[in-house]
Amino acid sequence: MYSIILLGFFAESLWWVKFNDRTVTLGDKTLRVNSTYVSQTTVPTALTLKKTYTFVTDNSKGGDTVLFLPYMAGMYYLVDRAAPSRFDNILSGYIVSPQQEQEFIKSLRQKNVKVIVYDPESGPKMEKQKFREYNPVIHEYIMKNYTVIDKSQEGWLFLLRK
Repeated sequence: MYSIILLGFFAESLWWVKFNDRTVTLGDKTLRVNSTYVSQTTVPTALTLKKTYTFVTDNSKGGDTVLFLPYMAGMYYLVDRAAPSRFDNILSGYIVSPQQEQEFIKSLRQKNVKVIVYDPESGPKMEKQKFREYNPVIHEYIMKNYTVIDKSQEGWLFLLRK
């Protein structure tokens, strides 16, 4: 019985290593990640991580505040930048009232956020999968006040303040 469980763990480990087939170095951090995009997931590819890292580090300084939306909390660590508010990993239900949306937008203004990496279309499986549908006020603010510079294969938008 135990050998079957161990064999299962071993097979899963082999699959995981094969799935994460690229090593990416972002500054002083090294990650093993997937090289190809898996449709309908929130798993970024090696190319997207490198592109995001380069975009943020080229367009901001170490002490600058940047924004990753909606579910990219780990990117703050990877690029060594601060989150603009207490909501650093926004999913459906994290900002539940118009007052919280306005508080979030106010924090973006106060922190002088110049760089945003934003995925308005995809996300974890939820009733409404699109960030722009469950936080339309924030989506509208971002699209009105920032310019799209580039887009990743996963649909992440790379934006700079107008």
